[in-house]
Amino acid sequence: MGGAASVVRGVDLSGGRVVAVEGKRKRRAIEYRSAEANSAAPCAAALPIHLAFIRRLTAPLPSIEKARRVLPSLLDIELPFPLESCSHALLHVARTQQGDVEALATAARTDDIAAHLDRLQQAGINPLVLEHEAVALWRQSVEENPLSRQQRRLLICLGEDRTGLMVGSGHGLDTATGLRQSASEILQAQTGGAQRLALWWRTQRERAGAAAWHIAWCGPGADKPDLRQDFGALLLGESEYKSITHRDPATLLARGLANGLLSGDSLQGNLRQGALAHPAAEAQTRRAARSRLWTLAAAALLLIAVNLAWLHLLSRERNRWQQRLATEAETVAGTDRLPRGQEMLAAQRALESQAAGWTAFNRARNPGAEQLLAQILRVAKPYGLTFQNLVIRPSSFLLNGTAEDWNDGERLASAFTGDGWQTKLDRSDAGADERVHFSLKGEK
Repeated sequence: MGGAASVVRGVDLSGGRVVAVEGKRKRRAIEYRSAEANSAAPCAAALPIHLAFIRRLTAPLPSIEKARRVLPSLLDIELPFPLESCSHALLHVARTQQGDVEALATAARTDDIAAHLDRLQQAGINPLVLEHEAVALWRQSVEENPLSRQQRRLLICLGEDRTGLMVGSGHGLDTATGLRQSASEILQAQTGGAQRLALWWRTQRERAGAAAWHIAWCGPGADKPDLRQDFGALLLGESEYKSITHRDPATLLARGLANGLLSGDSLQGNLRQGALAHPAAEAQTRRAARSRLWTLAAAALLLIAVNLAWLHLLSRERNRWQQRLATEAETVAGTDRLPRGQEMLAAQRALESQAAGWTAFNRARNPGAEQLLAQILRVAKPYGLTFQNLVIRPSSFLLNGTAEDWNDGERLASAFTGDGWQTKLDRSDAGADERVHFSLKGEK
């Protein structure tokens, strides 16, 4: 529904009175205005908190798909009634930082849903979506007054015929509770209802530890400062918290329902399922299923096309390298009759058989003793060196001579170190001829 309609309604049946808000897309924002209860625009309604169940569940599994199959069993354990007798939904299924999978589960007895739908239809309302009241209220509360992940919020809804409490943080809604009594009735009665709400609130504070809390007020009663003060004192005691009151608090629920229907978020938590499902919702579900199938089919065809193109490219590239390998192997082996697949083996055998000849060829190419002698004389000439004895081979030499300066022998040795020679220089002090006698050995 989220992408099909641009104008929808959120409808709240409060104390026998219908509060309807029309939501309309305008660019990226949503405009809200009062609407008639019997408008033709698609509408969403809420199942009151006291008629529904909500709990955050964690499945110790890394796979979201596997967790989706396990979470209903975990919900069945938590429910005060059999899972088969109710409608349920799993919201915001996601992995946690600990590697588990977490979800917000909502559920309600089928009989309670049917009875509430009868009340709505008697008021002329046939909602496309029926979601948990706490989910719609929390969604709109955070939309209009965001909070950080570390901050925790207690959202108090003071309705005309019911009272609801919700807690959560920037991570999302955690849990909720409610009574089929208004805040005024709870204050007047001073019965177990007030004690139940106070105990629930104390439990939530203890679970959260030292978290920073603030209070948000909504519902028709939130417009009455005295009622907020008296109910806050009953619930919170003498504790002081920062608090806000939502703008136009009486229509926050209706705005949240319209928002969820426009965005499509409420479809995931729709408790109007099975035999109680709205005909339009069933048709939309079928359309969505067909759309998903077409999308999957298109994706599959695209994947097949990409794979075929990739296989073609791989085959062409393989053939090109095969041709190059065959050409190189024929050159090395000296024949153009090589069996396919044997090119590498034939080339290796040809190289092995020719190894002796190549060794002799390389040896002939290497510089001989004559070239090494010419190099020694060329290097020694600028320093005025004299040689008494020279023993020169292609890979070694031994020089005995004299130099005018102590460092001339070192300069001669350094001329060969860069060519891969390992040299050893021995020098003695100047003799009667006033020259430095040296001996220089070199090896490769």
